[in-house]
Amino acid sequence: MRLASRILAGVVLGCLLTAGRWDSGPDAFTASPLAGNRDGLAPAMRFAANADVAGTRNPELAAGQLLTYDPRGRGQVAEVFGKLTEAERIVVVVPGSDVDLAHYSGPRQLRYMAQAVYAEAAAQQPGSVAVIAWAGYVTPVGIGMDAARSGLAEAGADRLLQLLSGLASHVEAEFSLMCHGYGSVVCAYAAPELAQTGVTLSDIVVFGSPGMDVSTVSALGTSARVWAARAAADWVGWVPHVRVFGVGHGTDPTEADFGARVLTVPDADAHDGYLVEGTSSLRRLTASALGGADSQTPAVIGTVAR
Repeated sequence: MRLASRILAGVVLGCLLTAGRWDSGPDAFTASPLAGNRDGLAPAMRFAANADVAGTRNPELAAGQLLTYDPRGRGQVAEVFGKLTEAERIVVVVPGSDVDLAHYSGPRQLRYMAQAVYAEAAAQQPGSVAVIAWAGYVTPVGIGMDAARSGLAEAGADRLLQLLSGLASHVEAEFSLMCHGYGSVVCAYAAPELAQTGVTLSDIVVFGSPGMDVSTVSALGTSARVWAARAAADWVGWVPHVRVFGVGHGTDPTEADFGARVLTVPDADAHDGYLVEGTSSLRRLTASALGGADSQTPAVIGTVAR
């Protein structure tokens, strides 16, 4: 089990520290260029270490709050907007295909989407929300077999669970996941073990999903509320919602039989248009991630245009 593996890793790390085979002092910590990526460390330590690593490579990101900054390969990054350790609600935005360090900060890319969610959440629930833009797994590139299969999603789910487990002792917030595209498959594989991470997760919001490798909400194995949206203009609507010999991701989460709370997003204009500033789509998806509790911007539930 994923949780058992994480516990074993923690035991091994503890033994190494106890035996003196891993110098855990501040000098050793800062000597490692990837020290700030270690799940379980205090967020402030991670921010400082990752700012140092990102400083010469990407000054714009270095000025932010980076839980992860890994320039190896395609690169990975996880950035916090808001006061993480003071938040009452933490929203993790889980991206889909074609997201990495080089495809993170542009228009309608993950950083833009997370900033839009943070601004909207701050308007709906001032002072109580932090948002994590999490490009912390290897995403599929393009519309190929990696996107049609679930291997990268399963690996991504492990990484997501590690992130949440590592934050559990440092925050006292309720969590939500906003899962875009292939990211909804990642969230599906993480769902059965979310309760074992030590955090409370109340809502999973999926949008532009190709399917979640299950046929019903109950099969996700989570007590969290599950919300789903798909724009009429989203090309993912043309993807066959089947799963055969491990190819495809099955039932459309916006289908009535799936059992999710379906949201209408009439002004989401494309697959990358769900979290655009000023849209009702952004307001409704964010309100759902906040528990659907905003009275002025209700999460309007309806039928997806087919």
